[in-house]
Amino acid sequence: MPILKGMIPLKPGKSPDRNGLWFVRFLPFLLILSCAGTPRPGKAPLFSLEFDRFEVSGPDQVSLYFILRAENPLEDPVLVRLDSYALTINGGIAAGISRLELEEARIGALARGEVPARLDLDLKKAALDQNVHRIAAGLTLNLFCAFEGGGGGAASAEGSAEFPRIRAPSFEISSIRIMQAGLINTRFKVRIRINNPNPFPVDLSAFTYELYGGGRFWAGGTENPLCTVPAMAPAEKELFLVMNFIGMRRDLLDQVIAMRNVRYRFAGTVQIGAAPDFLPSYTSSFELEGESAVTR
Repeated sequence: MPILKGMIPLKPGKSPDRNGLWFVRFLPFLLILSCAGTPRPGKAPLFSLEFDRFEVSGPDQVSLYFILRAENPLEDPVLVRLDSYALTINGGIAAGISRLELEEARIGALARGEVPARLDLDLKKAALDQNVHRIAAGLTLNLFCAFEGGGGGAASAEGSAEFPRIRAPSFEISSIRIMQAGLINTRFKVRIRINNPNPFPVDLSAFTYELYGGGRFWAGGTENPLCTVPAMAPAEKELFLVMNFIGMRRDLLDQVIAMRNVRYRFAGTVQIGAAPDFLPSYTSSFELEGESAVTR
């Protein structure tokens, strides 16, 4: 059970007399129970929730980081733990799409402090409209407070966060062209088309790929960086690779040299970040199949 970070002692007020001490020990919880209304200043712990940042581990996997700030104006330490929480997404109640981490913490007497909170979202379960480009999340923490001197009560804190809707770019092969054909090695130029469905440019880097044709591995490689794709627009990139025919079927070599259509599979991973650098980068995988003509 950690003590809240950044403890700052408050100036003590007038101490109660001995005969009134029993009442003071229970009074804070009567006030905490009314925190949802207008609390009396200096008579109950006060809480606020502030959005800090967001991180992305995938197009639909977003983590929101908040800071819960607390102020205890009483001469009695208080233990604070999460009782429950409520989440809204774009104004609607969202259930079953999130997981919240908030450790139990101790606020010293006459002290301030803060504790981090992390909210993990699975937006795939949120059934968002395809035309939604920004997401507004509202978070309410329902807290339980227990004074070390005895007694307990409830409090709450509310915060909000806004962040862009993130979609993974899509890839497709526009053409496969033979640059130089040989019995052992053949050089190809593969043109790929990258579609960016986001309302902001994306930077693609650490692009690792493998190209399969006719059910056999042809070639692979890495491009770093790959390119920047404009917002809501496509971009094209040329990849140059060498195909080694050793150990492959003769009919596949004949098919390629004869420039017939080839059934391909294109798979790999790419690191994605926003060009303005406001989006934390994440790694996404891709795999597509199709048919392409092999030309000279």
